[in-house]
Amino acid sequence: LVLVLDDLQWSDILSLNIIEYMMTDTQNPNPLMIVGCFRSNEVDDSHALSKQSKDLEDKSERLGFDITRVNVGNLQLGAVNQVIMSMLAVNDKDETLELAEICHRRTLGNPFFLIEFVTMLKRDRLIRFSMESLRWEWDSHIIEEATCSTDNMVDLLLKRMVELPKESQLLLEYASCLGASFNTEMMKIIWEKHSGNPFAKAVDMLPSIYEGLEQENFIENRGRNKYAWIHDKVQEAALSLGEAASPTFQFEIGVILSDHLEGGDLDDCLFDVVDLLSKGKATSRIHYAQLYLQAARKAKNLSAFETAAAYVSRGL
Repeated sequence: LVLVLDDLQWSDILSLNIIEYMMTDTQNPNPLMIVGCFRSNEVDDSHALSKQSKDLEDKSERLGFDITRVNVGNLQLGAVNQVIMSMLAVNDKDETLELAEICHRRTLGNPFFLIEFVTMLKRDRLIRFSMESLRWEWDSHIIEEATCSTDNMVDLLLKRMVELPKESQLLLEYASCLGASFNTEMMKIIWEKHSGNPFAKAVDMLPSIYEGLEQENFIENRGRNKYAWIHDKVQEAALSLGEAASPTFQFEIGVILSDHLEGGDLDDCLFDVVDLLSKGKATSRIHYAQLYLQAARKAKNLSAFETAAAYVSRGL
């Protein structure tokens, strides 16, 4: 049996425990292979997946199973050319090679960026479908000149974001402060409570904003009232919108969440909340110190001892 599990960076503790049980079940005589995929940039030492990986590596020799790590890099030029040939329905690789070289230079072979870049070329009519020849047409020299000022894909994503309605841009600003994912209840609280939101009373517009941002391929619905960024570079671009990168703005978001979330809702985003609070000067010192202690204990339980020590230091 082969199980392929994608996006493990978003998995919960219970799901990870089930995976560990299957891998360590010595009573099961049937062969099993689990292929787990995750974004390494979203899994740090404090992530539950890191702790589980360490635990499994410690048990692997004793229980007789193997763990192999494979780092998947960016696409090489040949692979980029194949993708473009498929997208443009071209059979001759030489016909698209010059375009592929431009795309590879601009995106460094990142698959997500590649799709975004080609989509941008189509939107700007640098690649267009001819009804006369019934095929896609482009001029590589014009594309080269038109995109030469594009240093990276974050610039392209940001250019798309600033063309969105103001309420959509504001939601992206809020979401950019909340890590790799956020839930709708958390966003509703911020939307209603943040003093800088001119749309605070229009909570009913949130579902349509989510839908629009999904269509723009900025966020995706993960179910259970949870949304996540399509890619970490999308979040990076959103941080460049408005006041999102301002320590004062981020501190305000942290204060709102710490004042209005409690129990499991607060624990789910505890690391994000205390990281936001660290951007400003605390007024409710005892309350914030308790949050740092809570975060330190949670990090310690995940064997992220350096992170735990950092939270303790901040709390003092």
